Amino acid sequence: MTAKAKTRAPRAGLNMRRRKTVAGILFLLPWMIGTLYFFIIPFLTAFAYSVSDIGITPHGFDLHFAGFKYFRSFFTEDGVFLKSMVESVAGVLPKAFFILSFSIVIAIILRGKFIGRTLARAVFFFPVVISAGVVIVVLKESVMTSGTEAAAMAPSYMFQAPSMTDLFAKLGLPSVILDKLTPLVNQMFDLTWKSGVQILLMLAAINNIPSSSYEAANIEGATEWERFWKITFPMITPTLVVAAIYTIIDTFTDYANPMIRLIQNYYKQGLYPESSAAGISYFIGIFALIAVFYAIVSRGVFHANN
Repeated sequence: MTAKAKTRAPRAGLNMRRRKTVAGILFLLPWMIGTLYFFIIPFLTAFAYSVSDIGITPHGFDLHFAGFKYFRSFFTEDGVFLKSMVESVAGVLPKAFFILSFSIVIAIILRGKFIGRTLARAVFFFPVVISAGVVIVVLKESVMTSGTEAAAMAPSYMFQAPSMTDLFAKLGLPSVILDKLTPLVNQMFDLTWKSGVQILLMLAAINNIPSSSYEAANIEGATEWERFWKITFPMITPTLVVAAIYTIIDTFTDYANPMIRLIQNYYKQGLYPESSAAGISYFIGIFALIAVFYAIVSRGVFHANN
């Protein structure tokens, strides 16, 4: 038998590189399908509603192009929209600061070794599981609203702290401080309820800090305060940026947010073009704010290879 006869034909099939490419596409396919059906198509539909006059027919909606008149009216005529937008943006900073600070403190505590640590971690993450199910819907519809049209636009909290706000008023604090402090106190339960994901992210980031860094700091006689600001905080800044962006988005899309309640109020009244235009304007505003925020804070992120 000759050498040519012994030579086998190459096996048909995909090589390693192509197999990895196919595996990557299959891995991303559910996300791409979800993005198409649950974001892109609804977004384009909402945009079509926002630039149209809608008539309801027995067969569905009848759209007539109306231009950008609803967008213009929000920024030139409708004072409620701009007021709700300003309130939403102004309320993000104190909420995000509290949630992130609370998450870092709890993550540092949960990193330590103590009896019942696993149960404590489960307790702090439990609200995330609840808020993803039907329970939070019942809370939003039955507890956080009273069914009146005026209440639909008013701030709502799961639990309020009237005794604390009365105490602050009796202390003689200026009205400006009291107006900012009272909503924050009333939302204390809500904010801790929304810290589960952030605590999990901070805990993972802190656990990834090499123990040798703390050992070297102990040898140098560093205090706990110095260890936090010189080691812990710089090392968790990449995760902190992710948690901050998540917190901002979660706060902007919260049920009690004035803009979300305004959009839902338009929808309940059958004002579908106004509701769609308000939602798209709000989306663009959030996207722009997050882009600016990331451009500013990303410069201060610590990287181990720096």
